[in-house]
Amino acid sequence: MNEKIASLQKEQKNLQMFGTGYLICLIVCMFLGFASPMASAALAAVMVLVYIFVIRSWIKRYRQDVKTAMIEESFRPHFKQIVYSPKDGVPSETITGSGFLPVAHDKTLVIRDSIQGTYQAQQALLTDYSGDFIAGTGEKKNGSRDSYNFLSGCYFDLKLSKDPGLDCVIWPENSVPASVLDRQYPDMTPSCLKASGKSDHEFRVYLPADCETRSIPENFLNAIVRLAEYTPGETAVQVCGGHLRIFIRNRFLYPMKLKVQAPITAQLLTSIPFPEIHYILRVADTLL
Repeated sequence: MNEKIASLQKEQKNLQMFGTGYLICLIVCMFLGFASPMASAALAAVMVLVYIFVIRSWIKRYRQDVKTAMIEESFRPHFKQIVYSPKDGVPSETITGSGFLPVAHDKTLVIRDSIQGTYQAQQALLTDYSGDFIAGTGEKKNGSRDSYNFLSGCYFDLKLSKDPGLDCVIWPENSVPASVLDRQYPDMTPSCLKASGKSDHEFRVYLPADCETRSIPENFLNAIVRLAEYTPGETAVQVCGGHLRIFIRNRFLYPMKLKVQAPITAQLLTSIPFPEIHYILRVADTLL
C-alpha cells in the first residue's frame, strides 16, 4: 500500500503543479489582453485546448487511479486474489444466464466497476449493473406497446461450497411489478412473506412449485432483513444452482467523486465506498 500512496501522491503533486502553471498563464493572458488583444485571444484559445485535451483527461486518469487503489485496498480484507476491472470485466451472460434479473435487451446492459476474487476460497463477483426490462404493455392507437423500466445497482454472485438445500428468489414487495417477476420465474410459486426487524418488511418469495418446504431458514432471512434495513437501496436475493446472488437497486460500488486536492492517505484508500458488503457477506455466511 505504501508504494501506491507514494505513487498517487507524486501524481497528485505533478497535477497540482501543472494546474498552478496553467493558472499563471491565464493571468498573463488577461493582462496581455490590454496590450495585444489578438495575441491574448490566440493564447486563450491555446489555453482552452490545453484544458480540454491535457488537464481534463489528466484529472480523469488521476481519479481513476485513486478509485482503483481504493477499491483494491478497501475490499482486500473481504476478498482474496482481487482483480478489479473498470469496464468489460464481466461478460453479460454471467448475469443474464442466471435468470435472476429481468432483462429486455442484452445489448443495452451496462456492466462496470467489477471485482472478482474469492471469499472463503469460493469464487465471488461484485459489479455495478444497469439494464432495462419490460414493465408492462399498454394499448396505443397503433396497437399494444411495451413500456420499459430500468434496474440499476450493485450485483453480487458467490459460488457456494455446498448445496444449501434451498432454491428461492426474494424481492421486496412492490419494488418490481409482480407480473414482471411472475414472468421471470414461471416454474416457481410466489408467496408473500412478512419479516420483522427494526421495522416490518414484506417480501415476495418464489419457491419451486414442487418444493415440499415452503419456509425460508430463519438465520438466512434475518441476515437479509439486516441488509435491507442498512442499505437505502432495495435488496433482492436468489439462491439457485449452487450460487448466492444479491442485487441492491440504486446502490453502486463507488458512488463518490474524489476531489483532486484530497490528501492521499492510508485511511482514504482503506475507507470502503460500499459498506453493504459487510452485510452481504453475513448473508453468505449463513449458507457456507
